[in-house]
Amino acid sequence: MLSLSAIFGHTGFHEMMIGNRARVAVGHFHHQLHHRYFECNYGSVDFPLDVWFGTFHDGTPEARRRLKSRLGPRWQR
Repeated sequence: MLSLSAIFGHTGFHEMMIGNRARVAVGHFHHQLHHRYFECNYGSVDFPLDVWFGTFHDGTPEARRRLKSRLGPRWQR
């Protein structure tokens, strides 16, 4: 199941349609932020390693400021 999670998490889609009605969540905003800002969100939202190690980014301007101050001048995005 862990392998499928990684596959679905990299599709770039938030959800997948099965038939005409069933929707299955396959992507996570948390992981998409990792691809935008590589220095954050290494784990998953299900296990809070990023919160514990200070690499959590929830998409807010405050989280961006925290990450930028932690990484210093080399982080200019």
